[in-house]
Amino acid sequence: MKTTSLIVTAKEKVELGEIELPDLTANDVLIETDWTGVSIGTERWIFLGDYYNTTFPLIPGYQRCGRVTAAGAAVKDVKVGDRVWTGGSMTSASEARKRLFGGHTAHAVVPASAVIKPPAGVSDEDVALAKMGAISRHGIEFMGVAKGELLLLIGLGMIGNMAGQIARARGARVVALELDPERRRLALGKAADVAIDPRQTTLKDVLQAEGKPAFDTMIDTSASATALNQAFFHMKPRAKVLLQGYYPNLTPLDLLWPHVRELVMYNPTNQQPADLMDVFDLLVAGRIEIAPLALRFALSEAVREYPALLCNPARALSALIDWHK
Repeated sequence: MKTTSLIVTAKEKVELGEIELPDLTANDVLIETDWTGVSIGTERWIFLGDYYNTTFPLIPGYQRCGRVTAAGAAVKDVKVGDRVWTGGSMTSASEARKRLFGGHTAHAVVPASAVIKPPAGVSDEDVALAKMGAISRHGIEFMGVAKGELLLLIGLGMIGNMAGQIARARGARVVALELDPERRRLALGKAADVAIDPRQTTLKDVLQAEGKPAFDTMIDTSASATALNQAFFHMKPRAKVLLQGYYPNLTPLDLLWPHVRELVMYNPTNQQPADLMDVFDLLVAGRIEIAPLALRFALSEAVREYPALLCNPARALSALIDWHK
């Protein structure tokens, strides 16, 4: 069948078009999309042609909320009418080259094993953006964050904000570094206990105010070598450092203090189903928020709003596309 898709046709150019989906196999489901979530960081790299292995045209996006409208004969755990989270759609063999994640489509054909049924207490919009929280949760679970730790968080984009919320839900005290005042405002009291502009307040000053000699753990989502190199000095010996930014080129890290402090670095990628389920549980419990951080626009506005957002990412931490408008 054919379906509508957001297509990046060339660097910094986007349009709505039709793509061909494959026929369902016995193990597949067909999903009608309600909302898709925009990952401003990753999708901006793609839109600008700077993401690895980017060739145009392509279908961006990797997270959606929708309803199952058909299921293959062998599908047992998912039925027509179920609300589900899933990522990108498969495409027909003739259009396989267009699929870079394949998320922003009106319908999706995916293996039933690739869908997750969220609990009733999670909104459709939260489901569509849950992967952002799951990526952050995956890194925190990978590294380990303990109650009472003083955590330094660099960068308060969507991944950073979610990392701070989840770390605080686990009992850590979070000090965040962010240049953008609106991001600091959004984070304070939710994703961070303290949010500073590093151009105005030093980490030495923060540690003195906290009554601590050094930070216990660090999460970087900025990919800023300057910020990391300054932060390394303020970590305790054998502190854990989570590298959760996008580091596409050789990063000029100064590894003197990581060597002296014997810092342990973790480099996670993506997420697992357990990460999504934990994020859903945190949402139901009211311990984190996702959708309130996102800009919303209708599919009919996407050709204008999608590039405008990616060319000016300070407008919002993330975005949601409503596929019924």
